[in-house]
Amino acid sequence: MGKTKELPQKFNIPSFTTGSIIRKFKTCGTAANLPDHGRQPKISSRALSNLVRTAKKTPRVTGS
Repeated sequence: MGKTKELPQKFNIPSFTTGSIIRKFKTCGTAANLPDHGRQPKISSRALSNLVRTAKKTPRVTGS
């Protein structure tokens, strides 16, 4: 029995999961999650929280 079939039984996880982790390790060299390739946010999380806080303090400023 190969290691690929022993691991799911040992850790009680689906064999597809172990196969995908092994494939990811072979292609990327790591099993860790890699950063996304999508567009970065226009404003930082700090600026967003400041904007939300200001909008909650003065709702007339953000109204139509």
